Amino acid sequence: MGVDKVLDYWEKMADEVLPFLVGRKIAIEQKFDDVVMYHRHPKSQKERWIYIDEVEEVVDWADKHAWSFHPHIEGRKDWWFVIDIDGRGESLNIELVGKVTGVMCEVFDDLGLEYLLKYSGNRGFHFMWAWDMSGVSLKGKNRWDEGKRLVCKYRDLLEERLQDNAIVAGKLRKAVGTSCPFTLTNSQDTRCNNSVLIDANILHENGNIRSPFSVHPKTGLVSIPIKGRPGLEDFSKDQAERNNVVKGDWSWVSMPQNKWK
Repeated sequence: MGVDKVLDYWEKMADEVLPFLVGRKIAIEQKFDDVVMYHRHPKSQKERWIYIDEVEEVVDWADKHAWSFHPHIEGRKDWWFVIDIDGRGESLNIELVGKVTGVMCEVFDDLGLEYLLKYSGNRGFHFMWAWDMSGVSLKGKNRWDEGKRLVCKYRDLLEERLQDNAIVAGKLRKAVGTSCPFTLTNSQDTRCNNSVLIDANILHENGNIRSPFSVHPKTGLVSIPIKGRPGLEDFSKDQAERNNVVKGDWSWVSMPQNKWK
């Protein structure tokens, strides 16, 4: 697929992605034939980092072979929280990872947390929201460490529910094996490669995430937002094809905010 088709896509979808880029450092994922490159710093010395604040800048980058935009988790005005659920092993298909993601939806729903759920464009799903830190003091604690602590907390709640869900647990046990947990939080842990990764390491200074509506250069599929559990149950990769995405109504998509707790 050539750059012209990606450019055509971004000419139609630049308005949708822009709210997730404004006020944040951006890493650009470009594809030249079969070579994928990350571009973090502008050629101009006026800015150390790339920033995108206008629709025209999105299209301009698309004209420079940009397929995917990766905004930094920490922006000028807010700090996102991200849960990255990834099926690393070949035995974990997207349907099974989707079942795990659905159980995580139950965890967040019961906790009263609002979230933006999206398909990663490849083998998993992402939960995102902004933290409302007004009036909150971390009392000297590192925000990234606290964020990772929360990822581990939510992973533990997820693991408990998965163990209690006979249907999903049975399928996961066949995929993961008998000696490994269903989920892990450390992407560097290679002992259980078939466990579903709930990646805590994504939360760090200058950490970034593929934006909603970005095109995954490996699959050509779009990282589309999903309407919670009902949308997840109806999800198929066909929905993430670019020609289907550009026809969609995305007026409902926004970044929710939760009070830090």
